[in-house]
Formats: sequence, C-alpha cells, structure tokens
Amino acid sequence: MAYEDVARFRSDDDEALVSGAFACPWCLHDDCSVLVDEGDVLPVGSCLCAVCDARWTVHLDAGQLLRLSLDPPPSVWLRWSARVGGLRQLWDLGADDLA
Repeated sequence: MAYEDVARFRSDDDEALVSGAFACPWCLHDDCSVLVDEGDVLPVGSCLCAVCDARWTVHLDAGQLLRLSLDPPPSVWLRWSARVGGLRQLWDLGADDLA
C-alpha cells in the first residue's frame, strides 16, 4: 500500500517537530532514512522505517528543504538525490557532517 503525506513543520520549528514529520505512519517510530529528491517541481522525501521496514513518501516545500539541509534531525538519516548534468547523484548528510 502506497502512502503519501505532506511534511508539517516550519523552517524554525523544534527538531522534535521536524523528526515527527517523518515518523512512520504505521508504527510511529521516527528512526528512518529519507531519500530527498530535489529533481521534481516540489521536493519529495522517500522514507523507509528502520523498525518495521514500511515505505512512504513525504512532500516538502522549499523552506522545509532548507531546514533539512542546514539542521537535520538526528533520528532521520538523510540522503540527497539531484540531477547534475543529466546524471542522478546521491550523497549523505547527517548532523555529524555539519559539526
């Protein structure tokens, strides 16, 4: 079953609200990995729950994307996908990378 949602946090919200936007819709854990695809008109996060292996999609806006890139929540492992010169590239960004 495919599940799509819209992220509900502002760029200045507390990290608990940001990580809660990526909580698993089935088991409610927020320990997940998110592949953020910036190639669409609106950015999309493809999520995978580390606890129950559920998959879902979260739609993001530009402010949310900026927040994730500058101050990602520690419980969410972010991977970024973008098209550069017609090729798709992936890279990881975690809170440790920003220290």
